[in-house]
Amino acid sequence: MFLFADRGIPRKGMILFCHEFTSDMYSCARYCPAPASKPDTDLFSFDFRGHGESSCPEEYQPRQWVSGS
Repeated sequence: MFLFADRGIPRKGMILFCHEFTSDMYSCARYCPAPASKPDTDLFSFDFRGHGESSCPEEYQPRQWVSGS
């Protein structure tokens, strides 16, 4: 999900939001500033595999630690 800054002003950057274990990309609303309060900064949030609306192979089990599976 992209939330774009005000197109009429120069951008200062982008926030890349990585949600916590068992959450989803929409949890950014609790942690990130509202677009109106940071009109010069874009926001990108996504679902990790097996979380939220992302696909998940049947044999994959999401873990809170980095895994090779």
